[in-house]
Amino acid sequence: NRFGRTWTIMYDLSGLRQGDIERVVMDDWRHLVDRMQVRNDHAYQRHRGRPVVAVWGIGFNDGRRYTLDECDELVRFLKDDPKYGNNTVMVGVPTGWRTLSRDALRDEKLHAIIRRADIVSPWTIGRYRDPSEARRHARDWIAPDIAWCRAAGADYLPVVFPGFSWHNL
Repeated sequence: NRFGRTWTIMYDLSGLRQGDIERVVMDDWRHLVDRMQVRNDHAYQRHRGRPVVAVWGIGFNDGRRYTLDECDELVRFLKDDPKYGNNTVMVGVPTGWRTLSRDALRDEKLHAIIRRADIVSPWTIGRYRDPSEARRHARDWIAPDIAWCRAAGADYLPVVFPGFSWHNL
């Protein structure tokens, strides 16, 4: 607040077991709203007038133990709950979310969840190695993803990874 920065909550679902989304994530959001009053902080990030809550890890095909049904329940809770909802929900999804390919679950439920979200943010780290591959990725994946989001009334937030250096440690 002192330096004019904004902030938001991002829940990374990675590592959760089936049943944890209710007990861990939803209970934490209730606590943050009730006790910490996070949505009353003028520095809490807003998008189109609503508080932003990010949920990372929906729809990956790497054997996660929570289900798409649980993810759907979480997005509905954050959007529609009379007391804890009315938030902008950003979902962090796999690169292949739109085509239900590559690193994404091949399940149409994923599209239903994403259509409920307000912002779609696909994971692109490691998907290209040089500028030529980045341009190809932008043409073949990002441009069609943005078109899908526009048609669905969602915004698109790309993941940006500037690289890694041991110097930064």
